[in-house]
Amino acid sequence: YIVDDVARQSEICVPIVLEGKLLGVIDSEHSKKRFYTKRHLSILQKIADICSKKITRYFIEESLRKNIASDLHDDIGSSLSSIDINSRIALIKDDPGKMKEQLEKIRLQARKTMDSMSDIVWSLNPRYDNFENILIRMKQFSSELCEPQQINLIFQIPENLEGIKLAADKRKNIFLIFKETINNTVKYSKGNTLRVEFSFFNQYFKMTISDNGKGFDQEDLKAGYGLKNMKERAMEIGFKFNVYSDITGTTIELLET
Repeated sequence: YIVDDVARQSEICVPIVLEGKLLGVIDSEHSKKRFYTKRHLSILQKIADICSKKITRYFIEESLRKNIASDLHDDIGSSLSSIDINSRIALIKDDPGKMKEQLEKIRLQARKTMDSMSDIVWSLNPRYDNFENILIRMKQFSSELCEPQQINLIFQIPENLEGIKLAADKRKNIFLIFKETINNTVKYSKGNTLRVEFSFFNQYFKMTISDNGKGFDQEDLKAGYGLKNMKERAMEIGFKFNVYSDITGTTIELLET
């Protein structure tokens, strides 16, 4: 800015905009008439763009920190509380059979905690934001569940994955939705074929998981599909979550909007 006692003969203003909202203005003034040129405008627009990107990154990181804290509190905290309770019960059991039962519960909770922590750490690691690495983890997970149950896994991978990346929050929620869907399909569908398909159209992501099982009634909460939880995860990252189920099987779609 020029000194207040000097007349302002020229002024240029460039807005800082984030997702259609005005966050601030870069304003410059000069004592000479017609001082500013298109070059000055271009420079200020570049500065405004840098500011917008920096602010966007800050909001993303802040949101990510809150999500991590929530995941640690909800998933890890809940599992550790269960381990603590079951270990206390095991200590007061005189019956070896009852004690073994409690120790088995502790083992399962510890396994669940380890898996949850692994998912959180993986979702934060920037080396895994490449979509090919995500597919490797997904295929490994689904294969480990399907093989013991003799379920035929059809895992269709799209071509031209080069350069496709997913942000940490999307990567985490997509994988957790995938993981829960595969888990529930193997447990409840009673089918012998599981098909997983991925596609990208104009860089928009779509995941489709279908089986040839018995299907389920979406209003029946005993189905165990955790649909509400998966829908909330999809909404959190701005995706649509669709479920189609009848006596011929179930199809779940997750698509970017």
